[in-house]
Amino acid sequence: MLHISRESRENWNGAISELRPHEFNGKKWNELFDTEEELIQYTKEIDIEKFKREKHNGWGYIDSFVKRLNKGEELTPKQVTQLKRLASEVFSYTWNKNNIDR
Repeated sequence: MLHISRESRENWNGAISELRPHEFNGKKWNELFDTEEELIQYTKEIDIEKFKREKHNGWGYIDSFVKRLNKGEELTPKQVTQLKRLASEVFSYTWNKNNIDR
């Protein structure tokens, strides 16, 4: 997974600013995640209600992917392709969840 330090997101008063998906425009999924498996694993860990509440794009796709993965089913090749398109959403959600107290 791409490393972005908390310190690089710290503003003048010490608060950590959120990552937003648009900051990764032009980056391919494999610049954010090392493998498809890593991307899928982080997708599986998404709290879909929080994902929706934070207004991430593609939440309908992510919702169906999370449900499918949590049932123990694999994603189809077309679903994996769509997930790769949404990698910046998964990355920003995961980074924010792990680095910002909310």
